[in-house]
Amino acid sequence: MPDTWPALKSTIPFNLSIIHTNNYTSLEKFIEISKNNGLTHLVVDGNNGMSQFLNDVFYNDKKYPYLVKIFDSVERGYKYHVKIYKIDFSLFDKYHS
Repeated sequence: MPDTWPALKSTIPFNLSIIHTNNYTSLEKFIEISKNNGLTHLVVDGNNGMSQFLNDVFYNDKKYPYLVKIFDSVERGYKYHVKIYKIDFSLFDKYHS
């Protein structure tokens, strides 16, 4: 428990790397190759500028049992709709071995 409450956002360690999907045509290949570059989560918003396979995740997430939804902005009352999924690599490997 921190000595002072609440902990300031600036005091919480935060590491974020963006891995672009430009050279990929499938979610499976993107995850398989990007795993070695530290990929752990997907952030999707259904935006037309996003890769088609990421938009498919946004609209059809039930097709991807290895993605665990950990955040949905609409469920928290936000107007902007974004979803965050954690990749369960043990399930991914099970489905794509």
